Amino acid sequence: MTDYNQDNQYSDRWNASPNDSSYHNQPTHKPYGQSFTTASNICGVLSLATCQIPFLAIPLAAMGLFFASLVYRKHKPVVASDGSLIRKKGRRPMGFLLSLTALIISCAITVYVIVNLPELIQEVMQDEALMQQLDALTQSLYDMDFAEMWNQLQGTASGMVPDVPAGTVPGGNYL
Repeated sequence: MTDYNQDNQYSDRWNASPNDSSYHNQPTHKPYGQSFTTASNICGVLSLATCQIPFLAIPLAAMGLFFASLVYRKHKPVVASDGSLIRKKGRRPMGFLLSLTALIISCAITVYVIVNLPELIQEVMQDEALMQQLDALTQSLYDMDFAEMWNQLQGTASGMVPDVPAGTVPGGNYL
């Protein structure tokens, strides 16, 4: 393929000077607003991948929703001087949907575990081998077996004050 410059002289398209070559004069631009979209998508994917770990997934989902709202806010319609709406091209990124889904799943898992924790502990207490391991662990850490510690925790949660061992200060370290 041959090209000719302004003086009607032959010029090589790729090896010419930067002023004559179309290769060097390609328009470049920065992709405006793509950083928040990318951040929203990454936070959405990570929060969805870790939705079984609420203390990790909920902050990631919140950040993903925040970044998605920044993208949406940048592209929301503007009221013109004549009162008409000027719609800007853009929509919510996929990170919004991923973050929202992960937030709902993480909250549902957290509520399920909190509501069913007493039943889960009762099932654990019926397994002899596991109870021996838990008793040994809580005995070495707290000088009480697991059933006694669980009863004290339930008493504290229901508003009852647990018994304080002799020689300790209430609210102090029981270790």
